[in-house]
Amino acid sequence: MGSYSSGLTIDEEIELTHTFPFTAIVSQESIKRAILLSAINPNISGVLLRGPKGTGKSTNVRSLAEVLPDIETVSGCIFSCDPKSPGKLCYDCKEKYIKGNLEVDSHPVRIILVPLNTTKEELMGSIDAKAAAREGTKALNIGLIGKANRGIILIERINLMEPDILKLVLDHQGKNTYKLEAGGFEIIHPAKYSIIATHNTDEGALDPQVLDKCDIILDMERINDIEQRIEIIKRSMEFKDDPDLFRARFKEGQRRLKGRVSKAQETLPIASIPTKVLETISHICKDLNISDYRTNIIRRLTLTNAVFERRIRASIEDFIEISAMSFPDDVRRKFLPDDVEEKEEKSVRTLEIGFNYLFHEEKTRKTYELYRNTLRSGVPAICITTTFPEKIMKEHDLKGTPMYWLTDMGAENIQSLNPKRLDFEITRTMRGFMKEHKEGFMILLDGFEYLVLENSFEKIIKFVKKMSDQASMSGGTIVIPINPNAFTREQATLLKKEFDKVEKL
Repeated sequence: MGSYSSGLTIDEEIELTHTFPFTAIVSQESIKRAILLSAINPNISGVLLRGPKGTGKSTNVRSLAEVLPDIETVSGCIFSCDPKSPGKLCYDCKEKYIKGNLEVDSHPVRIILVPLNTTKEELMGSIDAKAAAREGTKALNIGLIGKANRGIILIERINLMEPDILKLVLDHQGKNTYKLEAGGFEIIHPAKYSIIATHNTDEGALDPQVLDKCDIILDMERINDIEQRIEIIKRSMEFKDDPDLFRARFKEGQRRLKGRVSKAQETLPIASIPTKVLETISHICKDLNISDYRTNIIRRLTLTNAVFERRIRASIEDFIEISAMSFPDDVRRKFLPDDVEEKEEKSVRTLEIGFNYLFHEEKTRKTYELYRNTLRSGVPAICITTTFPEKIMKEHDLKGTPMYWLTDMGAENIQSLNPKRLDFEITRTMRGFMKEHKEGFMILLDGFEYLVLENSFEKIIKFVKKMSDQASMSGGTIVIPINPNAFTREQATLLKKEFDKVEKL
């Protein structure tokens, strides 16, 4: 049986009960997104936040743990061993597993601070050879990388860390285990961790080799917006005066974000990037002379951004979203999102399955064109329309597409849906189609104004919310064209909130 000493101090492990709430941080959306993506995907290695002193770099990181889902661990294990991965257990947990007395517990993800004055022994750990020889056990003083297993290592002001210590931290990231040897004894323990580091740019430059080790690099600037600066000061004072009361204000937001991160982690293994999006990313990275290694990082981030946005299929918008945090410095300065649009315009446009679209169009010609183009990729689809189905099929070359006529007139040999029977007929039909096609689908609902006329705007908004939520969870797409002149500004604003994309065609 191993004898392990943790020596974990409050300074080394960030205390959750004293942290500023993550959702209370004003602005800095790209920074918050970057560190959330790194927490969702364990294959995103390092995050570097750089900027002048006082831009909130450390606050973002220290606040992160509270919005991450708890991890399931072996009870009492200082390494936070995963009971579902017997092959990755530490020495003690393996013995418990063999004997069949492995107890399960859970705790928050650890964020372990590595101070600038950390020694090699403090970082990597050590074996007490005398105790091992005397007691016949493996006496291990656990280092910081062991304590950070399945967690995050935080390095503040990374540019001031001793190069030898920094090299050890960076080199052992991704190796998953670490071997300690002393006096003829050896111990191999788990050490899988990600790194988030901060760099005060006014204290000097950072070695380019260190930059190469970071999957995400983001520049933080001081907030100049007066209203935002006032809000930052107010929240800082309120937190200082009564941390418990301040944290209570953001408790619900913290809970919702934690659930969103948890769902993204669950969805990641089944998510994918469509071939067309992969091809566009590859062409752009090649044109910008980005290495294959960095291109793979960009793909991982693109996919992770998609699941964070509650989709199982990534889009080119996900790529654009993460480009600023993943491109090398020299490329970032010359890359423009318009480059992506130009490349996409060269090919026939299709809809990205996994998004819900609201199109503003008085006549629906372009909507049907996009629908038809997307159909040709093989995605399962149905069309619900107020226009006679045969006419729609002829006008838009949709022969063979399942059609439902939205009418209160019964018709032989034509599938019809009564607009007044919203729940019984329309909802049931759409849900049934979604259940049959869980790997992606498309539903065009052309007749929104008619549904509002036969029911009420409030009732139809609730209907749209239920359908769009279910489509998002199923990785499908709902397309609704509307005449914008038929609704008030307030109604248009409410409707817009239920869609991933709103476009004027």
